[in-house]
Amino acid sequence: MALSVKGIALNTSLKKIITDMPKSKNDPNKGFVGNPYKDSPKGVVWTIYPKPLIKYAQTYDKEVANITGASKNQLISEVKHGNAVVFSGAWNMDSYRPYHVLALVGYQKGHFLVADPYMKQSWPGKTKWFATKKVMSVYKNRHARAVVIR
Repeated sequence: MALSVKGIALNTSLKKIITDMPKSKNDPNKGFVGNPYKDSPKGVVWTIYPKPLIKYAQTYDKEVANITGASKNQLISEVKHGNAVVFSGAWNMDSYRPYHVLALVGYQKGHFLVADPYMKQSWPGKTKWFATKKVMSVYKNRHARAVVIR
């Protein structure tokens, strides 16, 4: 979904993007660890860190950048400039849930519009508005890892 915000990979399925994504048995610095189609077991982190994600995303868009540690104002600025921000979040912004890769795709009056390509009927349009404070809490709890699609 983050790529589609910029009109990139519109004819590429989510399944193909996930299938082609770099994978690693146990090092998220090298590729996605775990099963992207299931929740990770309690206490286990299944994710991909920015470096391999950027390298992969740059096969679609050379303007992808690591903005790990970006402040709230930096995230808002990126989104207001029409850029999607991929970040380590949690489903429905519930901090007790396992890591879940999401995208910030909008901002309005103290709320981020969060996109989740996995959501079907529970989030119309696969997006949902969340209070900035809640998003920032989960973002910081997940080590403020973020990648921008410019």
